[in-house]
Amino acid sequence: MDSRETVTHSRGSDNRLVAALFWIVVAIVITLVGLLSKSRHAHRRLDGEKGGGLKRWYSVPLPWPEPYSPAGQLLRTGLALAAYWSFLCFLLLFRIVGGSGVETVAFRFGWLGLAHVPLVVLAVSQLNVISLATGISHRRLRWMHRWVARTFFLLCTVHGVLFLVEWIPDDFFWTELKIVPRVKHGIFAWALLSWMAISSLSPVRGLSYEFFIFQHAASAVAFILLLHWHLLKQSEPSIYCAAAVVCLDWVLRVFGFAYRNLGRHVPTCCGRPRWGYEATVIADSEGVTALWVNGIHFDWKPGQHVFVWTPQFWLQSSHPFTIVNVHDQDPNQCRRILLVMQTKHGFTKKLNRFAHGRGSGEESRTLRVFISGPFGQSGADLGLSETLVFISASTGSSYNLPLIESLAVGSEDTVARSVHVLLVARRKAHLDVYLQRLRSVLRNGVGSGLVFHVRIAITAQAELGSQDDEHARLVEAGSEEDVEAGSERSDELRNSGDSFLNRPGEPCGSDTFSGSDNEQDVEIGNGEGANFHFPETTGRPDLGEYFDDIMDMACGRIDVYVCGGKSIVDGTRESLAKVSHLRRQTNVFLHVEGQG
Repeated sequence: MDSRETVTHSRGSDNRLVAALFWIVVAIVITLVGLLSKSRHAHRRLDGEKGGGLKRWYSVPLPWPEPYSPAGQLLRTGLALAAYWSFLCFLLLFRIVGGSGVETVAFRFGWLGLAHVPLVVLAVSQLNVISLATGISHRRLRWMHRWVARTFFLLCTVHGVLFLVEWIPDDFFWTELKIVPRVKHGIFAWALLSWMAISSLSPVRGLSYEFFIFQHAASAVAFILLLHWHLLKQSEPSIYCAAAVVCLDWVLRVFGFAYRNLGRHVPTCCGRPRWGYEATVIADSEGVTALWVNGIHFDWKPGQHVFVWTPQFWLQSSHPFTIVNVHDQDPNQCRRILLVMQTKHGFTKKLNRFAHGRGSGEESRTLRVFISGPFGQSGADLGLSETLVFISASTGSSYNLPLIESLAVGSEDTVARSVHVLLVARRKAHLDVYLQRLRSVLRNGVGSGLVFHVRIAITAQAELGSQDDEHARLVEAGSEEDVEAGSERSDELRNSGDSFLNRPGEPCGSDTFSGSDNEQDVEIGNGEGANFHFPETTGRPDLGEYFDDIMDMACGRIDVYVCGGKSIVDGTRESLAKVSHLRRQTNVFLHVEGQG
C-alpha cells in the first residue's frame, strides 16, 4: 500500500469514526432526556401522593428571590443549538491537521451531513424511537426536524462548494462530470434539497399546504435515491438506515390505521360500521365546524390529537385535530370524540361546505371518517399548583379545555384551588362551541372544590345580532334534549348581555340564569349552588394587568398554560416575565403549546 492509499484509507477511517461518534452522542442525549423525563414524572407523582398540608406548605413562595431569567424558553433553545453546533465544530476539526487539503475537509462535511440523514427522517416520523424514549410527541419534534434539516443543508452546501473551489480554478469541473457520474447525482440531489428548503419556508408553505405535504414527501424519496447513487459503497449504511426508518414508520402507520378503524373492537350498542366511524359534522355561518366521531373504542389523554381522513374528500390528506373532550371512564360505554376547527382552506373548507349541504340549507350531516392516533403527550401535570391559568386563542381552546375538564372531574388528585381561564378570539361566535362545552364541564364538576375565574376577550368589534342558538348546536348535538336546553340558555344569555350567573341556592345544572354587572367567580365547590359569570371585554386583553390580578390572589405555585398563535404566545411570555420580575415572583411556570 503506497503513501497515497494509506492517507486515503486513514481519511476514510477518520470520517467513519466521526459519523459513529455523532450517533453515539445522539443516542446518549436521547437516553438522558428519556431518563430525566421519567424521573421528573415519577418525582411529580410521588409529590402528588404526599399531597396534603405539607405539599401546600413547601409550595408557598420563599421570602428571598431566586435567580430569574426573562429569556426562559428562548435561552434554553439558544443553549441547545449552541451545544449542538459546537459539537459539530468539534467533529469537523477532529483529526484534521493544518496541512489537510480542501478535498479532505470537503469529505468531512459530506460524512457529517450523511450522518444527519437518519436523524432528519426520525424527527419527522409519526412513530419513532425518539418519541418512544423521551415521551416527546412527533409534532413537538418538528422544531428539531427543522433545525437538523437546516444544518444538514448547510453541511451539504459547504461539501459541494469546497469541491467546486478546488475544481474550477484548474478547469477540472467538466472533466470530473464526465469521468465520475456520481458527481451529477450529487448536484441534482443538492438542487432538490435546495427546493425542499425553499418550499418549507412559511410564506411558501402557506400557499397550499396540501401541495406542500405531497411534494415534500415525494422530494424526500427522490432525494434519498439520488443520494444513494451519489455515494460510495462504504457510505451507504446511513442511507439504508434512513430508508429503514421510513419503511418502518409507514408499516406501523398502516397497521395502526387498520387496527383503529376495524369495527370489531366496539360494543354492539354503538352501532359502528365495520370499517371507519360514523361522524356528525355541524357547521355555522361563521366558519366554525364541529365533528362528533361516534363509536370510539380507545382511550386518550387530554391534549392528544388524531388524524382524520374521509373518503368524501379522498384527494385530501389526513389532518390533525386536537380532541376537545375527555373520554368516559367506563370502557363499556359508547365513547365519542369532539373535534373543532376553523374553516380555512382545503379539508376544513370542504368539510364546512359539506355540512351546509352546498346551499341546501342543511347545517348537520353525517359521513364516514377514518382516524389515526391518538398521538402526542400534553406534558401537563396539573397536580402541583394551587393556581392554574389557561390562556387560549381561538382553536387553541381545543388543547386547554380537556385539561380543564380533567381537572374538574379529578380534583382529588390535585392541590389546585383556583383556576383562571382566558379565552381570546376575533369574534364571539368562534368561542361559543367552547363556552357551551365549558358550561357542561362546570356542571359535571360539582363537588370538586375548585373556584373558576373565566374571562372572554373579543379582539374584533362586537357584531349586532347574536347567533348563539346556531352555535349551541355545535356542542349540544348529542341528543334533542341537549339541543333544546342549549338553545334556551343561549336566549337567556343574549338578553342579559352575554354574561350569566346562577341564582344562589340553585343547582349548578339549572337552566335559569340572570345577568350581573359585578364580576363573580364560577364556584363548583359544593353541590348546593354555583355562581356563573363570564365577563366579556372587547379588544386585545391586557395580559400584564391580568397576571397582576392573578398574583394578587394567588398562593403558592402558579402554572400558566397557553395555546395559540405566535402573537398570544409571545404576549403571554413577555407579560408574564415582566410581571413576575417586578413582583419578584419565583414560583411561576409557563407551558407553551403552539399552533401551526
